[in-house]
Amino acid sequence: MKMKKCLQFLFAALFLASCSAEYDVLNEMEQGETRAAASPDAAYYTMTFTGLQTNQGGGSPYADDPYGYNFYESYGGSFKYYVDPVSQLRFGVNQGSFYPGGLTTYDYWYGGIGVSNFNEIADTTYMNQLSVYAGNLGTNTGGGYDDNYFAVVFGYEDPTNYIYAPSVDFADGGSATFVSMKVCNTVYARSVMKYGNRFGGTGTAGPLGEGDYLRIEVRGYRGDSIEVRQYVYLADFVNKKPDGTYPGVIEGWQDVTFSSEFSEITKLEFNIQGTDTDPVYGLNTPAYFAMDNLEYIK
Repeated sequence: MKMKKCLQFLFAALFLASCSAEYDVLNEMEQGETRAAASPDAAYYTMTFTGLQTNQGGGSPYADDPYGYNFYESYGGSFKYYVDPVSQLRFGVNQGSFYPGGLTTYDYWYGGIGVSNFNEIADTTYMNQLSVYAGNLGTNTGGGYDDNYFAVVFGYEDPTNYIYAPSVDFADGGSATFVSMKVCNTVYARSVMKYGNRFGGTGTAGPLGEGDYLRIEVRGYRGDSIEVRQYVYLADFVNKKPDGTYPGVIEGWQDVTFSSEFSEITKLEFNIQGTDTDPVYGLNTPAYFAMDNLEYIK
Protein backbone atom coordinates (compact mmCIF):
# COMPACT_ATOMS: atom_id res chain seq x y z
CA MET A 1 0.00 0.00 0.00
CA LYS A 2 1.10 3.58 -0.48
CA MET A 3 1.56 4.43 3.17
CA LYS A 4 3.78 7.23 4.41
CA LYS A 5 6.11 5.28 6.62
CA CYS A 6 9.56 5.87 8.05
CA LEU A 7 11.30 2.88 9.58
CA GLN A 8 13.71 4.18 12.10
CA PHE A 9 15.50 2.94 15.18
CA LEU A 10 14.91 5.10 18.15
CA PHE A 11 18.54 5.99 18.80
CA ALA A 12 19.64 9.61 18.90
CA ALA A 13 22.32 9.09 16.24
CA LEU A 14 19.82 7.75 13.74
CA PHE A 15 17.37 10.53 14.59
CA LEU A 16 19.80 13.02 13.11
CA ALA A 17 19.55 11.25 9.75
CA SER A 18 15.77 10.98 9.81
CA CYS A 19 13.12 13.42 8.63
CA SER A 20 12.73 16.38 11.00
CA ALA A 21 8.98 16.15 11.63
CA GLU A 22 9.27 12.57 12.82
CA TYR A 23 12.31 13.47 14.91
CA ASP A 24 10.31 16.13 16.73
CA VAL A 25 7.53 13.70 17.69
CA LEU A 26 9.86 10.92 18.77
CA ASN A 27 12.22 13.25 20.61
CA GLU A 28 9.31 14.58 22.67
CA MET A 29 8.26 11.00 23.27
CA GLU A 30 11.65 10.12 24.75
CA GLN A 31 11.46 13.14 27.01
CA GLY A 32 8.07 11.94 28.22
CA GLU A 33 6.27 15.04 26.93
CA THR A 34 3.87 13.42 24.49
CA ARG A 35 4.61 9.68 24.34
CA ALA A 36 5.97 6.80 26.30
CA ALA A 37 9.20 5.42 24.82
CA ALA A 38 8.92 2.61 22.28
CA SER A 39 11.33 -0.30 21.92
CA PRO A 40 14.60 0.33 20.02
CA ASP A 41 13.45 -1.68 16.98
CA ALA A 42 10.07 0.05 16.67
CA ALA A 43 8.96 1.58 13.36
CA TYR A 44 7.00 4.79 12.82
CA TYR A 45 3.91 4.62 10.58
CA THR A 46 1.36 7.06 9.20
CA MET A 47 -1.84 5.58 7.77
CA THR A 48 -2.91 8.04 5.06
CA PHE A 49 -5.67 5.82 3.58
CA THR A 50 -4.15 6.39 0.13
CA GLY A 51 -3.22 3.67 -2.37
CA LEU A 52 -4.70 0.78 -0.41
CA GLN A 53 -5.19 -2.51 -2.23
CA THR A 54 -7.88 -5.14 -1.73
CA ASN A 55 -6.42 -7.83 0.49
CA GLN A 56 -7.35 -10.54 2.97
CA GLY A 57 -10.51 -8.79 4.17
CA GLY A 58 -12.00 -8.88 0.68
CA GLY A 59 -13.50 -6.00 -1.29
CA SER A 60 -12.15 -2.52 -1.85
CA PRO A 61 -11.88 -0.26 1.22
CA TYR A 62 -12.80 2.72 -1.02
CA ALA A 63 -16.39 3.91 -1.23
CA ASP A 64 -17.97 3.59 -4.67
CA ASP A 65 -20.38 6.46 -4.00
CA PRO A 66 -21.11 9.03 -1.24
CA TYR A 67 -23.39 6.57 0.56
CA GLY A 68 -20.99 3.62 0.31
CA TYR A 69 -23.23 0.79 -0.84
CA ASN A 70 -20.16 -1.42 -1.16
CA PHE A 71 -19.75 -1.18 2.64
CA TYR A 72 -23.01 -3.12 3.14
CA GLU A 73 -23.05 -6.87 2.69
CA SER A 74 -26.86 -6.68 2.81
CA TYR A 75 -26.72 -4.60 -0.43
CA GLY A 76 -24.22 -6.90 -2.10
CA GLY A 77 -21.13 -5.04 -0.88
CA SER A 78 -17.92 -7.01 -0.45
CA PHE A 79 -15.78 -4.83 1.85
CA LYS A 80 -15.32 -6.30 5.31
CA TYR A 81 -11.93 -5.14 6.57
CA TYR A 82 -8.48 -4.07 5.46
CA VAL A 83 -5.12 -5.17 6.90
CA ASP A 84 -1.94 -3.23 6.24
CA PRO A 85 0.57 -5.81 4.98
CA VAL A 86 3.50 -4.21 6.84
CA SER A 87 2.25 -3.03 10.25
CA GLN A 88 -0.82 -5.32 10.35
CA LEU A 89 -3.08 -2.37 11.29
CA ARG A 90 -6.68 -3.46 10.65
CA PHE A 91 -9.90 -1.48 10.18
CA GLY A 92 -13.25 -2.20 8.58
CA VAL A 93 -16.99 -2.63 8.91
CA ASN A 94 -18.65 -3.99 12.03
CA GLN A 95 -20.45 -7.30 11.91
CA GLY A 96 -23.91 -7.57 13.45
CA SER A 97 -27.49 -8.78 13.31
CA PHE A 98 -30.84 -7.09 13.93
CA TYR A 99 -32.20 -10.22 15.62
CA PRO A 100 -30.72 -12.43 18.36
CA GLY A 101 -29.47 -15.53 16.59
CA GLY A 102 -30.34 -14.02 13.22
CA LEU A 103 -28.25 -13.65 10.09
CA THR A 104 -24.96 -11.89 10.79
CA THR A 105 -23.64 -9.52 8.13
CA TYR A 106 -20.90 -6.93 7.64
CA ASP A 107 -22.85 -3.68 7.29
CA TYR A 108 -21.75 -0.08 7.86
CA TRP A 109 -24.99 0.71 9.70
CA TYR A 110 -23.62 -1.37 12.60
CA GLY A 111 -20.63 0.99 12.72
CA GLY A 112 -17.33 0.94 10.91
CA ILE A 113 -14.48 2.66 9.11
CA GLY A 114 -14.34 3.03 5.34
CA VAL A 115 -12.23 5.11 2.98
CA SER A 116 -13.63 7.94 0.84
CA ASN A 117 -12.61 10.78 -1.45
CA PHE A 118 -16.03 12.45 -1.57
CA ASN A 119 -16.80 16.02 -0.52
CA GLU A 120 -20.18 16.55 -2.17
CA ILE A 121 -22.15 19.38 -0.56
CA ALA A 122 -25.45 19.47 -2.49
CA ASP A 123 -26.88 16.62 -0.39
CA THR A 124 -26.76 17.11 3.39
CA THR A 125 -28.62 13.88 4.27
CA TYR A 126 -27.36 10.43 5.30
CA MET A 127 -27.20 9.50 1.62
CA ASN A 128 -24.08 11.66 1.55
CA GLN A 129 -22.64 10.15 4.74
CA LEU A 130 -19.14 9.62 3.32
CA SER A 131 -18.43 13.23 2.27
CA VAL A 132 -16.02 15.35 4.30
CA TYR A 133 -16.46 19.10 4.73
CA ALA A 134 -12.98 19.94 3.51
CA GLY A 135 -10.95 20.40 0.34
CA ASN A 136 -12.32 21.61 -2.97
CA LEU A 137 -15.96 21.23 -1.97
CA GLY A 138 -18.17 19.64 -4.57
CA THR A 139 -15.30 18.33 -6.70
CA ASN A 140 -14.33 15.18 -4.78
CA THR A 141 -10.72 16.37 -4.69
CA GLY A 142 -8.49 17.57 -1.86
CA GLY A 143 -10.77 16.29 0.89
CA GLY A 144 -8.04 14.50 2.82
CA TYR A 145 -5.63 16.24 5.15
CA ASP A 146 -2.93 16.39 2.47
CA ASP A 147 -4.39 14.49 -0.50
CA ASN A 148 -7.75 13.23 -1.77
CA TYR A 149 -8.36 10.33 0.62
CA PHE A 150 -9.45 9.92 4.23
CA ALA A 151 -11.47 7.54 6.38
CA VAL A 152 -15.03 8.12 7.57
CA VAL A 153 -15.72 6.69 11.01
CA PHE A 154 -19.30 5.91 12.02
CA GLY A 155 -20.75 4.47 15.19
CA TYR A 156 -21.11 4.61 18.95
CA GLU A 157 -21.91 2.23 21.78
CA ASP A 158 -25.66 1.56 21.44
CA PRO A 159 -26.32 -2.20 21.29
CA THR A 160 -30.04 -1.64 21.90
CA ASN A 161 -30.22 -0.07 18.45
CA TYR A 162 -27.62 -2.44 16.96
CA ILE A 163 -24.90 0.17 16.60
CA TYR A 164 -21.39 -0.44 17.90
CA ALA A 165 -18.23 1.61 18.32
CA PRO A 166 -15.79 1.15 15.42
CA SER A 167 -12.10 0.48 16.03
CA VAL A 168 -8.66 -0.23 14.64
CA ASP A 169 -6.50 -3.08 15.92
CA PHE A 170 -3.71 -5.34 14.70
CA ALA A 171 -4.33 -8.57 12.82
CA ASP A 172 -1.19 -10.13 14.31
CA GLY A 173 -2.42 -9.48 17.85
CA GLY A 174 0.30 -6.88 18.42
CA SER A 175 0.25 -3.49 20.09
CA ALA A 176 1.44 0.02 19.32
CA THR A 177 1.99 3.47 20.73
CA PHE A 178 -0.55 5.78 19.09
CA VAL A 179 0.87 9.25 18.50
CA SER A 180 -1.70 11.42 16.72
CA MET A 181 -4.41 11.72 14.08
CA LYS A 182 -6.28 14.37 12.11
CA VAL A 183 -10.06 14.77 12.43
CA CYS A 184 -12.68 16.73 10.49
CA ASN A 185 -16.46 16.90 10.38
CA THR A 186 -18.43 15.26 7.62
CA VAL A 187 -20.89 17.22 5.47
CA TYR A 188 -23.89 15.39 6.95
CA ALA A 189 -22.91 15.70 10.63
CA ARG A 190 -21.81 19.32 10.26
CA SER A 191 -25.09 20.31 8.61
CA VAL A 192 -27.20 18.73 11.35
CA MET A 193 -25.11 20.24 14.14
CA LYS A 194 -25.38 23.71 12.62
CA TYR A 195 -28.91 23.68 11.20
CA GLY A 196 -30.71 20.59 12.55
CA ASN A 197 -32.92 18.20 10.60
CA ARG A 198 -35.99 16.00 10.87
CA PHE A 199 -36.01 12.26 10.36
CA GLY A 200 -38.84 9.77 10.24
CA GLY A 201 -42.28 10.97 11.25
CA THR A 202 -41.43 12.90 14.40
CA GLY A 203 -37.67 12.72 15.02
CA THR A 204 -35.69 15.93 15.28
CA ALA A 205 -31.95 16.52 15.66
CA GLY A 206 -30.01 19.67 16.45
CA PRO A 207 -29.04 22.36 15.87
CA LEU A 208 -26.55 22.32 18.71
CA GLY A 209 -26.30 25.32 21.03
CA GLU A 210 -25.12 26.38 24.47
CA GLY A 211 -24.56 23.39 26.73
CA ASP A 212 -24.31 20.93 23.81
CA TYR A 213 -21.44 18.93 22.38
CA LEU A 214 -20.54 16.10 20.06
CA ARG A 215 -17.29 14.39 20.91
CA ILE A 216 -15.22 11.31 20.24
CA GLU A 217 -14.38 9.15 23.22
CA VAL A 218 -11.14 7.53 22.07
CA ARG A 219 -10.64 4.32 24.02
CA GLY A 220 -7.29 2.59 24.27
CA TYR A 221 -7.38 -1.14 25.01
CA ARG A 222 -4.72 -3.44 26.36
CA GLY A 223 -6.13 -6.87 25.75
CA ASP A 224 -9.82 -6.92 26.62
CA SER A 225 -9.75 -3.94 28.98
CA ILE A 226 -10.14 -0.22 28.32
CA GLU A 227 -7.07 1.28 29.97
CA VAL A 228 -7.13 4.91 28.76
CA ARG A 229 -9.63 7.43 27.37
CA GLN A 230 -9.27 10.76 25.61
CA TYR A 231 -12.00 13.11 24.40
CA VAL A 232 -11.95 14.97 21.10
CA TYR A 233 -14.69 17.53 20.43
CA LEU A 234 -16.36 17.77 17.03
CA ALA A 235 -18.67 20.47 18.38
CA ASP A 236 -18.17 22.24 21.70
CA PHE A 237 -20.71 24.62 23.21
CA VAL A 238 -19.63 23.79 26.76
CA ASN A 239 -16.01 24.86 27.23
CA LYS A 240 -15.49 28.56 26.57
CA LYS A 241 -12.36 29.98 24.96
CA PRO A 242 -10.39 32.80 26.65
CA ASP A 243 -12.42 35.37 24.73
CA GLY A 244 -15.65 34.03 26.25
CA THR A 245 -16.99 32.38 23.07
CA TYR A 246 -17.51 28.68 22.44
CA PRO A 247 -15.42 26.76 19.91
CA GLY A 248 -18.68 25.62 18.29
CA VAL A 249 -18.70 23.19 15.37
CA ILE A 250 -15.14 22.54 14.22
CA GLU A 251 -14.23 23.57 10.68
CA GLY A 252 -11.46 21.96 8.67
CA TRP A 253 -8.90 19.38 9.71
CA GLN A 254 -7.81 19.45 13.35
CA ASP A 255 -4.69 17.97 14.97
CA VAL A 256 -5.17 15.46 17.79
CA THR A 257 -2.17 14.38 19.85
CA PHE A 258 -2.72 11.35 22.06
CA SER A 259 -1.61 11.42 25.67
CA SER A 260 1.44 9.49 26.84
CA GLU A 261 -0.86 6.77 28.17
CA PHE A 262 -1.66 5.51 24.67
CA SER A 263 1.25 3.07 24.66
CA GLU A 264 1.10 -0.72 24.28
CA ILE A 265 -2.43 -0.33 22.86
CA THR A 266 -3.90 -3.41 21.19
CA LYS A 267 -7.10 -1.70 20.00
CA LEU A 268 -8.13 1.92 19.48
CA GLU A 269 -11.90 2.38 19.66
CA PHE A 270 -13.98 5.43 18.73
CA ASN A 271 -17.21 5.97 20.67
CA ILE A 272 -19.08 9.10 19.57
CA GLN A 273 -21.02 10.83 22.36
CA GLY A 274 -23.37 13.81 22.36
CA THR A 275 -25.89 15.75 24.37
CA ASP A 276 -28.70 15.53 21.81
CA THR A 277 -29.96 12.06 22.59
CA ASP A 278 -33.27 10.22 22.69
CA PRO A 279 -33.95 7.84 25.62
CA VAL A 280 -35.18 5.14 23.21
CA TYR A 281 -33.44 5.76 19.89
CA GLY A 282 -30.10 6.99 21.19
CA LEU A 283 -27.95 9.73 19.72
CA ASN A 284 -29.85 12.15 17.45
CA THR A 285 -26.79 13.91 16.06
CA PRO A 286 -25.20 11.87 13.22
CA ALA A 287 -22.31 9.89 14.72
CA TYR A 288 -19.64 10.48 12.07
CA PHE A 289 -16.22 12.04 11.71
CA ALA A 290 -13.46 11.96 9.13
CA MET A 291 -10.00 10.73 10.12
CA ASP A 292 -6.65 10.97 8.37
CA ASN A 293 -2.94 10.49 9.05
CA LEU A 294 -3.26 8.10 11.96
CA GLU A 295 0.28 7.93 13.38
CA TYR A 296 1.60 5.06 15.49
CA ILE A 297 4.82 3.32 16.51
CA LYS A 298 4.98 -0.46 16.42
